[in-house]
Amino acid sequence: MDATPVLPKLLKSQGHDFTNGLHTLLGLLELDMYDRAGHFVTALEHERPAPFAPVVERIHEPLVRALLIGKGLVAAQWGAALQISADAWLRRPVAHPRDLVIVMGNLIDNALEAVRGQTCRSPRVEAGLRSDGDAVALWVSDNGPGVPMRLRKRIFSEGWSSKQSSDGHARGIGLAQVQHIADSYRGRVRVRDRAGGGAVFSVRLPRPTGTPAPGGSQ
Repeated sequence: MDATPVLPKLLKSQGHDFTNGLHTLLGLLELDMYDRAGHFVTALEHERPAPFAPVVERIHEPLVRALLIGKGLVAAQWGAALQISADAWLRRPVAHPRDLVIVMGNLIDNALEAVRGQTCRSPRVEAGLRSDGDAVALWVSDNGPGVPMRLRKRIFSEGWSSKQSSDGHARGIGLAQVQHIADSYRGRVRVRDRAGGGAVFSVRLPRPTGTPAPGGSQ
């Protein structure tokens, strides 16, 4: 996914005024007007408080909040539930906000594709992130079919597509880009089985060397 269009496929059912508001938000993000975008996100959340309350309370980066709001709407349109992890918390990210948006957005898209069309159980995706001042950790889990061991390295390769997998596992959406960003931070990307079925993708992005830690310390 691109860094800027963080709210794709907005729900028509949310109403014309709400959609226009989200389009305005996209313009603010395009212009790097993060402060104004933050105020706009807050206003939109107040219009639809119930689904977005966890984002308001725990995620203080406007770009990431906007992404989670948009992905929550898309997930609902697809008949899936996107939940924010109870221990998610982000006040002052140590990584560039746009990198966080790309990584989290691609992981969520990948998870939503994995659970699409499931009939045996309710499709569910959970996302979270935390920053301790030295690194930011992101994770996304789903209750889809999981990732076979034989594919766990290939899915992060440039140009790999889930269509190349004969068993129909819908994996690999944007994961090469996730790996590239993790490498640029000298971080890591991991995938493992989820308890009860599915997969968990996790990314750790250390604070770049020489970058002031949150609060101004080195």
